[in-house]
Amino acid sequence: MGTVLRFLLKRGSPKSSLHPKNPAKTGIPMCFTVFLATDSPTDLSLHDGQGVLFRPAEPDEARAAKLPYPYVYDVAGDKEGCACCFDFYGDPYDSSHPFWDNGGFRQPAKSGEETAQEQRETLYLLDVIRRLVQNGAKVQAACVWSGNWPQLRKPAVEVALHTLNPHVFALFENVRFKFAA
Repeated sequence: MGTVLRFLLKRGSPKSSLHPKNPAKTGIPMCFTVFLATDSPTDLSLHDGQGVLFRPAEPDEARAAKLPYPYVYDVAGDKEGCACCFDFYGDPYDSSHPFWDNGGFRQPAKSGEETAQEQRETLYLLDVIRRLVQNGAKVQAACVWSGNWPQLRKPAVEVALHTLNPHVFALFENVRFKFAA
């Protein structure tokens, strides 16, 4: 997805159609958005790779996300131009969601080439986060549909990187993650 199309989707173009991963949302332009906030002044665009791009977030969206650190990046796939390239499992605050039923992250129930690509890109994002934290940075990530920051729930879900199996990590809608060593 090109930059212009991404801009149109984020701004609500009348040309937009159903989002492939959220078909229930008819007529509403949808794009999964992931922001990564850190206190590290390191330019994260230097970590572009493995299908993942790090771009400074638009200031108005960064403010709307209310993340606690000054350096906020819009993290997207280099093909899609949005964060739909990552593994994610919907809203964990749905009472029937397996995230809470299983006490945390779980092995993906999906399979196929698209899933393998999503997992590779998610693993790369997690690797960048892990490196930042290992170097002493504070890091949070926030995930919402189409810039719907008011739906972002507090407090952040703490992710202990030292105990996390990276192959079961996934992002969730309307959730902010706080990463710890």
